[in-house]
Amino acid sequence: MVTRRALIIFLFALVLGVPALGFAEMKKEYYPSGKLEYEFSYGNGEIEGISKGYYENGNLAIEGNYKNGMEEGLMKTYYMNGAIQCIDTYRKGRGLTGKPTMRKVN
Repeated sequence: MVTRRALIIFLFALVLGVPALGFAEMKKEYYPSGKLEYEFSYGNGEIEGISKGYYENGNLAIEGNYKNGMEEGLMKTYYMNGAIQCIDTYRKGRGLTGKPTMRKVN
């Protein structure tokens, strides 16, 4: 049986933990045709988390992770036919080479 004290501690932790989630919301932008162009998580005034961009034909154009509004981790770009074009690893908005460029895969 859950004690009253354990329940109060749980509720207190829940209330304090919710703001830490950042209240990020998923935002979407569309082409004039109405097809999805971009989707990204937006919180605290910046892009945060997974972001994806699409060609008008619906295929993925770019995907990557953002932290504090900057690229962080793997960023991938794709050709219009869906094949991977480039992959690079980013840290604080810059490729590991120290330049905001991507290496070519094909």
